[in-house]
Amino acid sequence: MASNANDRPGSPEVEATAVPTGSWYRFTNMFLGEDRSLDTYSNAGNEPFMGDTGNYSGQYWKITPLGGDYYRLTNMFLGDGRSLDTYSNAGNEPFMGDTGNYSGQYWQFTPLSGGYFRLTNMFLGSGRSLDTYSDLGNEPFMGNTGNYSGQYWKITLITGTEEIDFSGVDATTLKPSVRRPKS
Repeated sequence: MASNANDRPGSPEVEATAVPTGSWYRFTNMFLGEDRSLDTYSNAGNEPFMGDTGNYSGQYWKITPLGGDYYRLTNMFLGDGRSLDTYSNAGNEPFMGDTGNYSGQYWQFTPLSGGYFRLTNMFLGSGRSLDTYSDLGNEPFMGNTGNYSGQYWKITLITGTEEIDFSGVDATTLKPSVRRPKS
């Protein structure tokens, strides 16, 4: 069985019946467990990837209601000006696009068993879900919706962030998402 992303002290489980908003959250999935979290590269493209779980600003995600059961996903590293989106090409890869009124940035969270959510967007509809490849890189992709553990996302509240002034964060307390660019 996959690791539960909420077994750690100080990481309260988010009930999978209501989409959490108003704080910072970590996204992990059943396939990779709590040791890998959704993050963004620090290169020019800022592509999403599954990084080693840590105190990295790219792993601090904000969920903003957009109405009609849709939400925008932004992270602390890139701020509100960049949102999780999907390309309109054949692969529909996820990317961090300029925030705007784009259907790929309208995400829906469908509750699943065990406290997990399935993430789909308005652009691709319910037939494609955020997933991670099973190869060495475990890159996120939009897979055909199915009973795949990479499509079961756990949302974990990151505690202790409400009182921090993020504009001048000390690198010893919160590391920016400075990672090697993907090869």
